Amino acid sequence: MKKHEDFFRNYFDSLPVSPLMQEVHLRNARTYAGDDLMRYIWLNPIIENGQQVLREVSDVYIAEVKKLITADREDLMTAEFSGFMREFSMPTRKSESEKSKKRGDQLIYDYLKSLNLSDSLLADLENWKIQLDKGTPPQEMKNPERLVSLMKENQETLINFRFQAMWENLLEKVSDLPPIPKSSIISTFFDMVYLSRGQQIPEFIQAQFDQVQLDQNILAIIEDKIDYFERSKNAKFVEGVAIAENADNVLAELKEKHPGKVIYIDVWATWCGPCISEFKNAEILKKRKLPKE
Repeated sequence: MKKHEDFFRNYFDSLPVSPLMQEVHLRNARTYAGDDLMRYIWLNPIIENGQQVLREVSDVYIAEVKKLITADREDLMTAEFSGFMREFSMPTRKSESEKSKKRGDQLIYDYLKSLNLSDSLLADLENWKIQLDKGTPPQEMKNPERLVSLMKENQETLINFRFQAMWENLLEKVSDLPPIPKSSIISTFFDMVYLSRGQQIPEFIQAQFDQVQLDQNILAIIEDKIDYFERSKNAKFVEGVAIAENADNVLAELKEKHPGKVIYIDVWATWCGPCISEFKNAEILKKRKLPKE
């Protein structure tokens, strides 16, 4: 940060710059430095057990980075503010990633154990937990096929437990930040983890908004997104067109809905001129007799 400030102060000494422009440049330098320091962590990973993992940095390092975050609303106008906040929205160092995983593992274990499982599956689950507690690398874990199948059957629920663990860790990480940056980080988290995946922000999280003490302006934006999601998820923009609830399962849902049939998938975007121009050929394709398999 000092390096950035010294550069601009020397620049200000060499050329006449208004106090307002000086403030703008120094504010940009501060958020740029913070973003750069956070990006350094994941841009310089380490290799453990043949896998790439986040680098560990000290609490002092993170504390110094947090000093670059202020309560000033003007920071929202800096070029690197959104990137800086995005870096905080996800696990940013090895210990944080491990803490989130451990918390998610416990949530998954508790949920699976609450199911009406056979004695053999319960034994498999306990063995899975023992391997986790020992720190067994994922590629070395030995789990029976019946436990793997159980986890696949509950995959969506288990993924949401991972997200819940990330949310709980995020609250701890941003608890000491001013309302504006804290709210910006949380809003970014919602976009990246839920809304961009076609999922609504869970009700148990929405119930915590007052407790989290979000900035009211940013909270209003978040609530607008929640409302828009609810209004649009069941909307039919074109007769006969359905909106998929989850992009991850589109192909599987189509195959299940139309077993044994040929499925034509047209990928397009509203901003793609050639894509739009091809629409007229869709009717021609429909009239053709396609093979049944």
